[in-house]
Amino acid sequence: MRLVIGIDPDHAEHMAVEARHHRGVSIAAAPDAMGRLCATLPADQAVACFTALDGQARGLRADGDARTINQLMADTLVERLTGQTRAADVAAEIGLLMRPETLFADEDTPAVLAGYGPIPPGIARTITGHTKVVGTPPVHPTRRRRRPTRWW
Repeated sequence: MRLVIGIDPDHAEHMAVEARHHRGVSIAAAPDAMGRLCATLPADQAVACFTALDGQARGLRADGDARTINQLMADTLVERLTGQTRAADVAAEIGLLMRPETLFADEDTPAVLAGYGPIPPGIARTITGHTKVVGTPPVHPTRRRRRPTRWW
C-alpha cells in the first residue's frame, strides 16, 4: 500500500475518498451457531471503534472481570449497539423457527434462525428461555427474569 501511495498519491487519495461511499455492515454465518458482524468503515473510524472496545475491555479486565479481552470486546460491542446493560440480555426481534416438540419437549430437531440458518436445539431453547426436560441445564433463574418478554 505504501508503494502504491508513493507512486500515485493523487489516485490513492481519490480511491480512498470513493471507498468511503461504500461503507456498510453485513452479517455472515459462522460455524457452531456463531455469526460474524462485519463493518466496512473508513480506516480512521475502524481504528477508533477498535480502540474504544479494546480500552473498555482492558479496563474491565483490570477491574477483575474474568472474561478474555476478545469476549469483553464482543460483549461491549453488543451492549453499545443494542443499549442493553449486559450482552446476554439483548432485546431483539429475531425469527426463530422450531417445532413445538423441540421447544417444549424432548425432540432434538434443529431450529432455524432467520438470517443465519440451522442452529442446535439447545441454543434455540436458550434464546427462547426454555430448557429441554432432560439433558439441557436450565438457564440461571436471575438471568431468566431479566430477559425480555418473548412472543410465540
